[in-house]
Amino acid sequence: YRVSRFVSVTPTEERFARDESFDLPTFWTAQAAAFARSLLRAEVRLRLTPAGARALPRVTDREAATEALATASPPDAAGWITTTLAVESEEVAYSQLLSLGPETVVLTPPSLRDALAAAARRMVTHYDS
Repeated sequence: YRVSRFVSVTPTEERFARDESFDLPTFWTAQAAAFARSLLRAEVRLRLTPAGARALPRVTDREAATEALATASPPDAAGWITTTLAVESEEVAYSQLLSLGPETVVLTPPSLRDALAAAARRMVTHYDS
């Protein structure tokens, strides 16, 4: 409940005993993390260079990035890894992954791959003119 949503409060004689073992900071940290994870409702399959892998936790949800990196394929001969990243939405992933530039290639979903490819083509026209 949000306190700002209360329109009135009526005191009662009802009481409760707080569990002495309850640790509010630990509880709050866990609840906040669970809420953040609940926002990640889509997945992106992508390839990352070593630089892209290092940057991923800075541009996406840190825990999702950590999990994606922990479950990534072994690096190929060029150092690229392949993994699946949990994201909030395709739209959010677009802006996050666009910031990685050439350090990532989205494999799926195709619509996100196409959107990033189109953005890259638009950028080239700005720099080639």
